[in-house]
Amino acid sequence: MQWSMSYPYYLIIMAFATLLIGILTMKYPRSSGRRYFTVIMFLAFWLMLLTAAELLSSSFEVMLWLRNFQQPAIFFGALFLFALARDYVGKEIVQTVRLVKLFSIPIFVYLVLVFTDQIHHLMRTDVGIQQYGSITEISTQPTFLNVIFMAYYQLLALMAVLLLLTNMKNFSNHQRGRHLLFLVGTSIPVLAPLILPFLPIPFPGRLAVSFTIAGFIIFFVFFRYEFLSVFPIAKDRIFEQMSEGIVVIDRFDRITDINPAGERILKLLETDNNTMMMGAFVPIFFNNYDDLLVKFYQKEEKQGEFQVKDQGQVFSFQVRFLPIETSAGREDGLLLIFTDITDKKKYENELVRKATIDYLTGLYNRMHFLDVFYEQTANYKGISAFLLLDIDSFKKINDTFGHQVGDKVLIHFSEKMREAFVNEGIFGRIGGEEFTIFIKGKSLRDTMALAERFRQEVERTPMTLESGENITVNVSIGVAFSSRGDISFEIFHKYADDALYLAKKSGKNQVIAHEIDEDIYWDESNIAATQLTEEGR
Repeated sequence: MQWSMSYPYYLIIMAFATLLIGILTMKYPRSSGRRYFTVIMFLAFWLMLLTAAELLSSSFEVMLWLRNFQQPAIFFGALFLFALARDYVGKEIVQTVRLVKLFSIPIFVYLVLVFTDQIHHLMRTDVGIQQYGSITEISTQPTFLNVIFMAYYQLLALMAVLLLLTNMKNFSNHQRGRHLLFLVGTSIPVLAPLILPFLPIPFPGRLAVSFTIAGFIIFFVFFRYEFLSVFPIAKDRIFEQMSEGIVVIDRFDRITDINPAGERILKLLETDNNTMMMGAFVPIFFNNYDDLLVKFYQKEEKQGEFQVKDQGQVFSFQVRFLPIETSAGREDGLLLIFTDITDKKKYENELVRKATIDYLTGLYNRMHFLDVFYEQTANYKGISAFLLLDIDSFKKINDTFGHQVGDKVLIHFSEKMREAFVNEGIFGRIGGEEFTIFIKGKSLRDTMALAERFRQEVERTPMTLESGENITVNVSIGVAFSSRGDISFEIFHKYADDALYLAKKSGKNQVIAHEIDEDIYWDESNIAATQLTEEGR
């Protein structure tokens, strides 16, 4: 068995190759997945080195000590392989950390029992030495308790394999080759202890070798395909100080790099305040924004806008989706650029408000009322009413108390309108003291009853000045009503204005309706029977 003389030295070479891989991994942009893989490589280095030392040692006590110190690398290697698989398929990072902590508890129990086995003998019934040519290694006979813990090691590694298998369907066709290769690498620590003992050639240190081979394969997947890596798009100093949020995402939708501005923005979007940004699965941040989620999965150059609320303030952002491709045209990831457009949106909203809202009362202005009116009447065939409201003796109020008080009366009146008609129709201010309301779907009787209640409410709630003086406000209302839906604003306004003129001429502070289809005037006092003819006007 000439190979046995050089075998430990091959293990040492493989150990330092594993260490080199772990160091190289640390040089790439950080991510939670890389940290797990780096830990696995360092554990494999430790396991390989101790295995070689055990094979070269001639002291039984030293060999047993070295065997015991291999156990943490074996068990924690399987545990971190499971954590790496979870991170690979996009599981929540915080939950993975919790599981790692939880699954570590049996490992620590096992290690305590192993290192104290010479006292209680709960783990091994017999410990001896097995010869392989010129090299020797420790041979143990495990107890039933030890077998249970070894099964726990197999279970941890097997969970990693099963997790990858169950998520195979979530990867596109061109990604499945890499996924399959990663699955093969993960499966080696599970299969090696089961297969290698049956080989015709003895294979000492098989667990150490299996972890090292698995590490080589996974490293090939990671960096041959830049699996968790997309190169930064700018120098670190510029990248860190940019006001725009920059998020670099790999082809599996996980964050591989992010600047402080991007982290602040994603913190506003997350539902779990404990989410670690590096390695996070990006779609979880867009769960409440379906349109952005669709654009994200399209992996095309697109943009969208969204709003978030934080501490009572509303912030607006624009996000651009920019695909990152290699020179061969292969999809390599996605770049998200977030721009704070809060001030721009406030300015735009202010322009819209000024163009559509009356500056004094906050109601629709004439132009916007017309736009909304024609939107609501397009293709409408039902009954509708158009109300013109005019504050009685408003000029006298201005002359007596001044225009500032007159403005306050208009504000007071518009607030009453808003309270009375907010769920009834659209309303606005179309002139100095002239207001209008458009209502669909109400009968003439119901419309006039609503207008009369409003008139009475205005009359019995005077406006109180700072001096304590009360100003009673009265309103005359003209109603134009039609059972057809094809009435223009101009016709509605003409008939409502005729009714308003009659209300003013008949003593003010009353409601008069003009039924367009029958050309009949009605007042509220006896709407079912009273007909005011042209002569009555």
